[in-house]
Amino acid sequence: MIPIVGFAGVAEGGDVTLKRAAEMIRESFTTVGFFYIGNHGVPDAVTEAAVAEARRFFAEPEPRKRAVATNMRHRGFGAVGDALMYEARKPDSKEFFTMGPELAEDDPDVLAGEPLRGPSNWPAGRPAFRLALERYYAAVGACVALVMRAVAVSLGQADGFFAASYRKRLQRTQFIHYPPQPP
Repeated sequence: MIPIVGFAGVAEGGDVTLKRAAEMIRESFTTVGFFYIGNHGVPDAVTEAAVAEARRFFAEPEPRKRAVATNMRHRGFGAVGDALMYEARKPDSKEFFTMGPELAEDDPDVLAGEPLRGPSNWPAGRPAFRLALERYYAAVGACVALVMRAVAVSLGQADGFFAASYRKRLQRTQFIHYPPQPP
């Protein structure tokens, strides 16, 4: 059974709740290898808005979606058949939209050619789509920052151990749609 690690109270800076979460993470990683995140702090309204906008996007005609096809930074739309997992024989039967951290073209990391850095590939005329997905991305990023604090403590490190590495994170978020499939 995969354990559920609760994060209620961790965001408020509770040392006791952080230590409890860290202990559960350590136990999970050294036994099962995985854990679910409970009380993650991502508001339901933020998730629901992102899902609603993603559904609207995936309902668009194929040419409109392909206008923001996945670019060299692996951001944008991928059609059914565009994703072939390593050593797979058949492509995935899904379509997806991938976003990442918004970095301007003149950002030092983008100018240095760091992979996967730069602006996302947003569809034109869809401000609600971008806003909803960016809010979801930010909320999930805040949750991940809490998890990283707890993971650091689980390893016997200070809770800010990973903070410098997470300053300009390479978090990517992908919204996936599986169209109806033949039997």
